[in-house]
Amino acid sequence: MKVSEPVATESISIRNFDLSKEAEAISDADRPAIFGETEWSTPVMFGVARLPKNIVDGLWEQHDKGEEILVVIAGSFTFRLQLPDGEIAERDVAAGDMVVVPKGCPHSFRIHSEELQILFVTPKEGNHGWSEHGGPVDRHR
Repeated sequence: MKVSEPVATESISIRNFDLSKEAEAISDADRPAIFGETEWSTPVMFGVARLPKNIVDGLWEQHDKGEEILVVIAGSFTFRLQLPDGEIAERDVAAGDMVVVPKGCPHSFRIHSEELQILFVTPKEGNHGWSEHGGPVDRHR
């Protein structure tokens, strides 16, 4: 399985996968490509979102009760992850990619396309959002 090189500090990294390439690389139909495992200590919610360009600029969020999984259906964005040392790691992501957001890591993204469509799986509880310009933001209603 070819996975893009993670951007990492210690055990925290941006993991993203090109799902089309991963599926094409499967040589045995009885053996799926396993990317990893995750555990949530709370109920999770999943769904799809359509986000116009600039709607999330300056917004950050963090999920304290589990990882978040994002699958890009259409569009592209730069994913930003704050590492434990305070540095910001960035990764460009596009349609067909999947991103695994580590539990408890602040993250944001900058949309490049006119619209971004994503499938998400995220903890239902323990979510915090805020703006770079000050003030809380609740994106998980």
